[in-house]
Amino acid sequence: MIDPQGFLAWVKKKVSSEDFMDQWEVVGEFLANSRAGDTDFQEILSETSFLENLMGYLTKSIQRTHKDLDTDITVLEPHLFQRPIEKLLCSSYQLHHMCHMTKYTALTWPEYFAIKLLWSYDSKSLLELVAEESPKIPKEPDHADIIRLSLLSQIVSEISLSIELLPNYSRTRTLLNSCNGLIRWMGLYALEQMIHQTKDITSELGLLSRFDRTEKVRYLGWLVNRSANDERKRDQYEKLLVALKNELPEQLSESDLRHVIDSMRGHMRQLPWTEPWLFRDLVLPLLQSEQADTDDACKIWIEEIVSLIGPAESRNSRLFQLSREGQMTNTCAFIFAHSTPEQQRKVIGMIRPILNKQKRVLQQPLASTSNWSCWNDALVVSMWILAFTRWCQYYLTELKQANVELDNLSGDAYDLAMLRPMEEWESEGVGKDRELALFLSQAEDLISKSE
Repeated sequence: MIDPQGFLAWVKKKVSSEDFMDQWEVVGEFLANSRAGDTDFQEILSETSFLENLMGYLTKSIQRTHKDLDTDITVLEPHLFQRPIEKLLCSSYQLHHMCHMTKYTALTWPEYFAIKLLWSYDSKSLLELVAEESPKIPKEPDHADIIRLSLLSQIVSEISLSIELLPNYSRTRTLLNSCNGLIRWMGLYALEQMIHQTKDITSELGLLSRFDRTEKVRYLGWLVNRSANDERKRDQYEKLLVALKNELPEQLSESDLRHVIDSMRGHMRQLPWTEPWLFRDLVLPLLQSEQADTDDACKIWIEEIVSLIGPAESRNSRLFQLSREGQMTNTCAFIFAHSTPEQQRKVIGMIRPILNKQKRVLQQPLASTSNWSCWNDALVVSMWILAFTRWCQYYLTELKQANVELDNLSGDAYDLAMLRPMEEWESEGVGKDRELALFLSQAEDLISKSE
């Protein structure tokens, strides 16, 4: 057994790098069976010789060959260490996915405690090791890469656990400054934790000051998305939104607008999942102040509509919920009505071929169940287009405007959608058919009241 004071006394001894390797093998095993392994040793911060030797030991360990090939080995997915932060920010990975509550099987206890101590007292050197070793992982790792992957996985786990428990300003800055995507991604999680624990986020957001505008917007957008629709984070959300708006140029180009919207899409990547907050709290104020162009916003929203009503990968994948797809379609109709006549023509030109395709499907005889699935899907798409056009007509009416091409498109969509009577749409129980019918009825009611 070794007590904390005994361990600290050994740390302070000036051990040569050659002797250190052998001695640490023994000390590391002792730490695994001692309460000293979990002690906070702030005195180690000034023991540069010890930390350098520990770093040398870990670097040498990477070259070690794992010999027990019969043991099942668990490591993080290798591609994570080389994945760009842009991809990680829009992935479904969460910080807790990186946590491993004990030592990875292929590692020794001395290696485990070397990582633990280096993260606590020399995080910069440890992260430099991650950045240096990550590119060396092949696309298809084999047994020769087990130790490297296990060490890197253990480092990531140690970082993740410390962020979950108590994020640290200095180490968060070191994480964010890393050139490795996975490490910087964890730095953003640490920053989020720190922001959540404070009322004044100015100091915390200062950690993003080294990045250019594009990167700042990407990171702030990610933070905004993660705090949206969470009442517990309402204050945090509003402050982050202000910080994001302050980073935007005085006049947004189409690419600028796309970038800020893309930064807030979240891992679902679809605009319906950002309703209603993204348009209400960010895009609409930008349009109202003419900081962003309505036609540019219209392009983005109609592309989303087209992707949702276009060819489905499977007949079960077309979704419509009033609170998501309905709200997003409503938003698109509002933007359409405020767009220029030229942009409106482009929108109609994008939707008309989709409706024509549904018409060809609906004109075919129902010869099989497979054909019925296509026929039913064509009805759903036609109903969606009808509802969209009626909401567009409502918003145009509010502006005392009209669009003949839109009226024609709406009439054609009506003829197709009503091949299933409205009573049947409304009596379909719970599901997208009934939700579409309700969405259409809401528009019809508003149009009736405005006439």
